[in-house]
Amino acid sequence: MSTIQPTFANAPVGVLVVSQQAIILFANTAVQKMLGYAASELDGCHLDVLLPHSVKNHHSSLIAGFFADPRQRLMGSGRDLYANHRQGHEIPVEIALAPIEIDNAICAIAYVTDLSERVRAIRQRERLIESLPQGVILIDAKSSILMTNPALNEQFGYADGELLGCPLEILLPERYRHTHGKHLSTYAMQPTQRKMGTGRDLTGLHKSGVEFPVEIALSSLEAGDSLLLMAVVSDISVRKKSEHSLRQTNAQLEEFTYVVSHDLRSPLSLT
Repeated sequence: MSTIQPTFANAPVGVLVVSQQAIILFANTAVQKMLGYAASELDGCHLDVLLPHSVKNHHSSLIAGFFADPRQRLMGSGRDLYANHRQGHEIPVEIALAPIEIDNAICAIAYVTDLSERVRAIRQRERLIESLPQGVILIDAKSSILMTNPALNEQFGYADGELLGCPLEILLPERYRHTHGKHLSTYAMQPTQRKMGTGRDLTGLHKSGVEFPVEIALSSLEAGDSLLLMAVVSDISVRKKSEHSLRQTNAQLEEFTYVVSHDLRSPLSLT
């Protein structure tokens, strides 16, 4: 351990060294501060002290699995991970594992990153999206719906969560579906913020089967190696009705103007 301590003691990322028996051999300053422990307080403790109750029952099998095939890897890839703070609350973390030999024994070194700020920012963004009066939808490269906000659910007549996992085509009139995949692939090749269908009237398909006019703005988000597409959808039914009424009014005014003009140009008939 004499070579581990000076190397990782003041590293900016949390570092834990754990034996095959799940005993903490070393915890650096960053991980102590992250989890609320004093210097050397974690040394010799069982790893269970840092584990949420929900994972303690099966964590021993995960440790055994790592030591059966010791190699660099992300722990719990694809799952949310949490560490137990000394004060009892859980904090979101990301953990990268690697084998390390200490005194002729294979141990595990864990690099622990506190994700609290990242998770807080994501939750703030989610709350902002949920509060928007416009509909917001997030889809993956296969056009599967990953997220919708309450405004979009209301626009299309669906309950919260009902659209998750559904294909995007469920919100499109039948006549658009055969070309939509091509348009989406073209956009994904050069994803920029833009309005969809500029110069064309777009319509969405309500759950009831009724079509309604929409305006859509597209943008993209990077999620690791994946590209996600986000659309902001505005129901413009009221605007379209106003525009239709205005056109009707203008047509009536034009007709009235024509009649008046014609009458003024016509000679008066005296009886």
